[in-house]
Amino acid sequence: MLSSALVKGKGIVMIRNAMKCVLLGILAALGGEFAGAQQPDSQVQALVAITRVTVINGANATAQRDRTVLIRGNKISAVGKSTKVKVPAGARVIDGRGKYLIPGLWDSHVHLGLTGESSLPLFIANGVTGVRDMAGNAAELRVWRQQIAAGALTGPRIKMAGPAVESEKFLQILPKVDQMLSLRLSAEILPTRIGISTPDDARRAVDQLADMAVDFVKFRTMPSPEVYFALADEAKKRGLAFAGHEPEVVDLEAASSAGQRSIEHLPFMSLAKASEATRAAAFRALVHNGTWIDPTLVAAVGYRGTPDDKVMAIVEDETNRLEPRRKYLPPRLLEFWRAQIVIKQVEDPMDWPGLLQQGYADLGAMRKLGVRLVAGSDTGAPLVYPGFSLHDELALLIEKGGLTPREALRVSTVEPARMLGMEQEIGTVEPGKLADLVLLDRDPLQDIRNTQQISVVIADGKVFDRAALDALLEKAAASAAQEPKANQSQDH
Repeated sequence: MLSSALVKGKGIVMIRNAMKCVLLGILAALGGEFAGAQQPDSQVQALVAITRVTVINGANATAQRDRTVLIRGNKISAVGKSTKVKVPAGARVIDGRGKYLIPGLWDSHVHLGLTGESSLPLFIANGVTGVRDMAGNAAELRVWRQQIAAGALTGPRIKMAGPAVESEKFLQILPKVDQMLSLRLSAEILPTRIGISTPDDARRAVDQLADMAVDFVKFRTMPSPEVYFALADEAKKRGLAFAGHEPEVVDLEAASSAGQRSIEHLPFMSLAKASEATRAAAFRALVHNGTWIDPTLVAAVGYRGTPDDKVMAIVEDETNRLEPRRKYLPPRLLEFWRAQIVIKQVEDPMDWPGLLQQGYADLGAMRKLGVRLVAGSDTGAPLVYPGFSLHDELALLIEKGGLTPREALRVSTVEPARMLGMEQEIGTVEPGKLADLVLLDRDPLQDIRNTQQISVVIADGKVFDRAALDALLEKAAASAAQEPKANQSQDH
């Protein structure tokens, strides 16, 4: 084509046009400082300035008032007093007077495969710019992650475990439970699990996960101490952190000493009848070994602390009057909630109110001793709403665990960064960090519920103002409403 155009005497014009396109592309990459281009709110802004704002970092003792924060591309380029930081010409200016800027929040326990693709924008709409997926289809998660990075899909940063490691005995029981109770749990759970029975199985499972390029290994149930320690050893050899539930086949001290990076969920069943001395020794081991605890209180309250008839009423309420957030949930997730309530019929009876109180007391004791904490919601569990429920978790950590609002911010920003080895990238509002930020209308240090008073979210440098965030919510609700009901869909 080019040679033909040159023969016809049009080559010079084409070359000039091509050069013009290249120059315009360069100018656009610089944010239109010189070209004067305007980009939509949901697109990367080459240069953004948040002026006269109060910056709150979980790592700092005091709020930093009257600051200007500059963002270039997807990185924070400057943070300083507004009298000293000059706003460059052509920058998009966001007036931060009377507002509060915090790092993007992280939900450290989600199951995106259960909540579906339509849930991804809900996290951004709630200021949750990163998640740790604790069991899912690795290929599906990689596709979503790539699409988010490319700007083709709106959603949070994703760190993933891929399929969770599970005792083969548990997996063998699932089809029998399905048959007994007329459920479809196997269709949801089995594709996201790797069953193990022996130490060799555990080592092969870790190798399989390493080949999937997962970010860490997650287990749920363990058949024996030997299998547990084989999993821990192989994960260490492959350079993978490993996380999971309370092992039960070994005590908390042994799990922490084996290098388990995080222990998911409270209450701890192994401490149900333990003495205060035993508890304190276990918690001191967690501190010594740098083990994180992810309490997921909101899931415990939804599944164990809420009457089953109330949960089922919300599941059945197609008007969404009982719980407005229900409108964002796909039918598949609601059906999974229903199945979890039904399965309680075959559980052994437990004193769940007493165990929950134990969990709250343990959380308070761990906090006082300095155990590392992160905030997770456990999306997929009944009454846990993608994006929204992280805010519920922060409130519960304060109400039940005695954390301060600043500590609650820390466990959803600074501590996830440390746990994931991403301290140089996320967790604080500092030059050089990724531009994952949330601008709030009210002070979260006065009331942690103010983390829900969101004015602007910046995710990987992309700016979402209030109108754009509302549009994400509307789209998510519409997507959920368009999905077929569970009994109309095929097994997943």
